[in-house]
Amino acid sequence: MAAPIITPIPTPPIRSDAPADFAAKADAFAASLPQFVTETNASAAFVDASAQAAAASEGIATTKAGEASQSATAAQTYAANLESLDELWLGAATSDPATGKAGAPLVAGNAYVNSSTGYLRAYNGSEWVQGVSAVSGVNSVNGQTGAVDLTAQMHATALLF
Repeated sequence: MAAPIITPIPTPPIRSDAPADFAAKADAFAASLPQFVTETNASAAFVDASAQAAAASEGIATTKAGEASQSATAAQTYAANLESLDELWLGAATSDPATGKAGAPLVAGNAYVNSSTGYLRAYNGSEWVQGVSAVSGVNSVNGQTGAVDLTAQMHATALLF
């Protein structure tokens, strides 16, 4: 909505005007006052509504700024987490790596995929340990290898209870 226009009021009479001019100016001036009051009130209402809209926009902007700040903080956290993960992840290799990235010493949490076996391997701080296989099937269950029959073990365990 456009700001209301206040129509200029006629020049008011002054004491030095001739009586005929004074009366004409006074009548025109007095006749313009009701319209002036209406237009001034409309203008004041427009200014008030604009101030309220600006205050509402300020509130929304403050809320959005807070949300943006929270998003930025989360993004920094995720970036730091990703950087930490990137430092630990060594990618694919055909055998256990002797060093971390760029020749750094291995640390607990380093991991890689053995491209020969398909296993994910992790460094526990002193040695590489077997992780999850990327190939189907299992090679062992709870330390048992070969053809593992868990049915007999489950029945034996059930009898203990």
